[in-house]
Formats: sequence, C-alpha cells, structure tokens
Amino acid sequence: MLLAAIIMLVMADPSAGSDPLAPERKYEDMELYELCEIYDEISDRLAEEFIASRSGKATDGSDTRPVTEEELAEERKAFFEQVEAQKRYTATKQELRAVVTALGTRECPAREYEFEPLIDDI
Repeated sequence: MLLAAIIMLVMADPSAGSDPLAPERKYEDMELYELCEIYDEISDRLAEEFIASRSGKATDGSDTRPVTEEELAEERKAFFEQVEAQKRYTATKQELRAVVTALGTRECPAREYEFEPLIDDI
C-alpha cells in the first residue's frame, strides 16, 4: 500500500523524471521575444537578490558582541536571512545561465542594464 502511494506521488510529479542538470531544456522551445523578456526579468531579480545577499551589517573592526538574548536572536535572524538571500541569488544566477544557453547566439534588443557586472559574472 505504501509502495503504491509512493508510485502515485512520483507519477503525479512531472518534474520527478526531469534532468536537474539541464535546466535550459525548459527554455529551449521558446521564441526569442519570450526568452528576452525572461532574461530581463531574471536580470532585474538577480540584481535585487545580489544587493540583498550583500546587505549584512558592516563592521568597523571593533569587537562588539551582542550581550542580551534578544540581540543574539536578532543577529541569528539577520544571519539566516542573509544566507537565504545568497541561496536565492545563486538559484537566480543559475536560471539566468539557462536562459543564456537557450538564447545561444541570438541577441535580445538593446536594453540599459543598471547592474552590468552581474551579466559579466555569468
């Protein structure tokens, strides 16, 4: 009975048999304008997530450690928020690579990018 439930669950999930190493396959049959729109959206999201992943507290070199439980909890929360932002940034960067792969040698219409270094980072 448990085996049947697992088989049903696997069969219901269309991504279960997909190749996680080839995310560009989800973009390969799209038209150029669709890929360009997705590229622009992901580029914008990547810039936002890059900023969020780098927005940890700056230190001035002094050893100021939290002294109360509340301050420790705030520091812990901020740390985990920054880790999650870094994970989202990395995932978005991988998705952008997949779109670039799907674009191949085709080019999108010119667009002004505010965060040019991120495009070079790919």
